[in-house]
Amino acid sequence: GGGVPDVVSRVAVEDDGDPYAMAADVQSLIGLTQIGAIELHVWGSRKTHLDQPDIIVFDLDPSEELPWTAVVDAATDLRIRLESLGLVAFARLTGGKGLHIVVPVVPSADWRSVKHFARRVAGEMARDEPNRFTTSMSKSRRKGKIFVDYLRNDRGSTAITSYSPRARIGAPVALPIEWSELRDDQELPPKFSVLQVPEIIQSRKRDPWQDFEEARRSLTD
Repeated sequence: GGGVPDVVSRVAVEDDGDPYAMAADVQSLIGLTQIGAIELHVWGSRKTHLDQPDIIVFDLDPSEELPWTAVVDAATDLRIRLESLGLVAFARLTGGKGLHIVVPVVPSADWRSVKHFARRVAGEMARDEPNRFTTSMSKSRRKGKIFVDYLRNDRGSTAITSYSPRARIGAPVALPIEWSELRDDQELPPKFSVLQVPEIIQSRKRDPWQDFEEARRSLTD
């Protein structure tokens, strides 16, 4: 729209539609912040290959009554399942009650194929352990279970990006973490605010996602 600063890059998505905003650098991020963009939700593809995603996102969304330990167990199970398929998974706190499992892939398959793959993985989890997992968005059918949300993997769908604050009390941040940071002795999901995250980053000995690019695999192999 007209209120978006010129410093924010644009990318044409549809020939006859308005362009989308693209944060290409720090100045772009500042420009988005100036117009009140608190949460930054992004596509799973980039300008150079809009119709070929380069990440797959699984959102583990637990029923309200489930403890964080159930999410940790689910994440571990999903990681093992993905690794058995030759893929590498990374974990990200969402700033809420769930957890994102993000898989870097070579941008070769189209959106339809990637969504089909993600649906198959989520569906197998629900089929193998129906008392723990579901792929249904219905609140009534999710009671006591973890919704394995694969729907982020569709053209036009988005997911919160790493290091984005959330528009919630305390401004928690969607924080990439090491797998070793997923502790199974916590009842509540860990949340870190915009005031805490800079110190966390400085105290880390390494970027928990530093191997992200090298971990890309092709779904077509």
